[in-house]
Amino acid sequence: MSPRIRPMETRDAAAVAKLTGELGYPVDEADLAERLAVVLADPADHLVFVAVGEDDVPVGWSHVERLRLLERTPAAQVMGLVVGAEQRSRGIGSALLGASEAAARAWGCHTMLIRSNVKRERAHGFYERAGYVKEKTSFTFARPLTDDKMAQEVDESDARRLHGFYRGLPAKRVGAAMLLTDPSGRLLLVRPTYKPGWEAPGGLVERDEAPHLAVAREVAEELGLDLGPGRLLCIDWIPARHPKTDGLMLIFEGGSLDQATLDMIRLPADELSEYRLVTPAELDHYLPAHMARRVREAIRAREEGSTLYLVDGHALDGS
Repeated sequence: MSPRIRPMETRDAAAVAKLTGELGYPVDEADLAERLAVVLADPADHLVFVAVGEDDVPVGWSHVERLRLLERTPAAQVMGLVVGAEQRSRGIGSALLGASEAAARAWGCHTMLIRSNVKRERAHGFYERAGYVKEKTSFTFARPLTDDKMAQEVDESDARRLHGFYRGLPAKRVGAAMLLTDPSGRLLLVRPTYKPGWEAPGGLVERDEAPHLAVAREVAEELGLDLGPGRLLCIDWIPARHPKTDGLMLIFEGGSLDQATLDMIRLPADELSEYRLVTPAELDHYLPAHMARRVREAIRAREEGSTLYLVDGHALDGS
């Protein structure tokens, strides 16, 4: 789509709240609307933009704030920027960033600042391609300024007890993969250098990382492609297989890749030796039986428009 950028309005609260959740900060519509009202009431220091499609529904947003600091010349900062997972790599982020920069220039700012979580490596690449230079690494400190009823009720000994309880809960491995095909329906598999066999693009979810962000990160690292994951196709519980513990494996929609996109694939030589497009009938020649079952169920979920729960690759939906 060719994005159209316009100022954010109160009627956008529901769509903006959903996008904010994708950024990693879940918020309900009512709270978002309340925050938005405060921002919209202060256009001298805050401006917010949305990118919309033909239906005028936001698919991305950005928030730029004018900074009034003693320690530096006039500057502005991008306080948030997100594009919906299914709309990424289409120039929407660049258009939102451009609108934010234009607002900062109109304020007379000399510099635009952006803060990005150290985990958001894909976002770092986007900003660097846009001409931003990493200035410094810093810590963010936070302290509640209001009383919390639960915090009052839980004393130090209870806090230690609860900490021990949660630390003692079973830990499951979580992995996330992306179902990628070419226009003829062949599936893209990759061949790791550090273990035998083939697998779908993806990998393990890191601590405190959302699975949909993990699979986007892994695909960017493995294939060199900036692909936002689509909907969840299946979640598969896999039993322990020594030495591996039991775990949950998720497969997200990745869409169909045309030849131009396939030609853009760049494999990290220290992790992957090659990729291959295979038909669903050939999966058993490349994947272990339980993994082949999982991928086939993901294909079925794509065709049905459903999301399936699996146990070791077997669907429990009665089919």
